[in-house]
Amino acid sequence: MNKGSCIIILIILLISLCKGNSCDCVPTSYKFIENLSERQVIIHAKVIKQTIYEPNEFAFRYFKGVTELQTIHSFRGKLWNDTIIHLNYSQSMCGSSIQYLNPNQEVFIKAQLNNEFNTIKEYFPHVAPEEALPYLNKSDTLINSICQNQIIVSTFGCDAAIIPVIDEFAQGRITRKNSKYRRRYNLIKKIKSDWAEWYFDKYIQNKNTDERKTVKQMYRIINGVLN
Repeated sequence: MNKGSCIIILIILLISLCKGNSCDCVPTSYKFIENLSERQVIIHAKVIKQTIYEPNEFAFRYFKGVTELQTIHSFRGKLWNDTIIHLNYSQSMCGSSIQYLNPNQEVFIKAQLNNEFNTIKEYFPHVAPEEALPYLNKSDTLINSICQNQIIVSTFGCDAAIIPVIDEFAQGRITRKNSKYRRRYNLIKKIKSDWAEWYFDKYIQNKNTDERKTVKQMYRIINGVLN
């Protein structure tokens, strides 16, 4: 191993140590409509494809891959490209991922714009690109190709920024940070713990208690906040 290679590896290890701390998450929003006006990209979109990142031995494990989205509607005006790339990051680093969404599944997202993304600049910011190339693998090449000349966005793990559409209903923390069942449970628990336990077993345990809105209602809610 030559001197140049040793320097590159040392830089990688130092950056990894700096970024290796777990996330001390401070929520920026508890529900989707909070801080909506502060987000640069607000879209109703459909998942085209999921691409999982397979890191090499030098890569940081917090980057998980990308999701290709087709924009159905942009609430911030027409975008210059209908395809949007969402960067998926580990929640342990305060990131957010939508890798759990299925192809063709719809989703509402509020996100920040990224200028660009490629794994060379992500993992080797202080190294000339040609010197970093030997350390990249096929997954790096694929991810970099997908992201080239595309609209790149990211969301935060501490932000209620992702509302998936399930069975034709948008579901999640949309206008409330807790579901009506959770609010009732918390109220009953203050009165009598036995009643609260019964209520939890009947209405909450193993059930989806997320707020549900039709797509039409979501449009009305989002436009009402922004306008």
